Amino acid sequence: MTRTISSKGAVEIDANQHIYAHPEYSNKLFDYRTCGVTTLYEIMNEIYKLTHDIGSGLAHIGLQKSNSTFVGIYGLSSIHYGIFLYSMWPFSWVPVGIYDSISLHGIQFITRHAKLQLIFTDDLHRLRNLIECHEETSPLKTLVSLQKPNDSLVQMAQIKGLRIITYDDLIRIGQAHPTEPLPPKSTDTAVIMYTSGSTGDPK
Repeated sequence: MTRTISSKGAVEIDANQHIYAHPEYSNKLFDYRTCGVTTLYEIMNEIYKLTHDIGSGLAHIGLQKSNSTFVGIYGLSSIHYGIFLYSMWPFSWVPVGIYDSISLHGIQFITRHAKLQLIFTDDLHRLRNLIECHEETSPLKTLVSLQKPNDSLVQMAQIKGLRIITYDDLIRIGQAHPTEPLPPKSTDTAVIMYTSGSTGDPK
């Protein structure tokens, strides 16, 4: 069973040493027993299973297992960003980073240039950006959203011909339809990062 973790920032608990903690645990340590795991090794096994579930889900909804398949990741660095990123490589997919300093025109350019069929995003603001800048001729078909979209965003996406799948639903799809990985070769592309395109189209 997976649980979505919302970002709540951090609070400084030692001004001299600049030590920060999660706001819910600034006065006490986290009780690991509530997580269902007790060691880092168990956590890594959980992460491994989660990346396989996500990859299986992506393959089941139509993403071809190939190093010529590029997948966009649009969001801030987080555990969910990392897990989705690590889900790419067991199936030879190439993650393409999209970050906030890229304009909507830049997102359109990257989507067309990299032939992105699917983009993962971590919040509803970025989800709205992707829907609003979607072009009819774009190869983009599917958006994976960490947060559940409201009805307005779902309707906007449908009008634009886009399908939205939540992160949790994607995991459930993968759990129901497991598939074997297709590990990359040493000569394969691992990741692609474009420039922000501040002086023209992203490079």
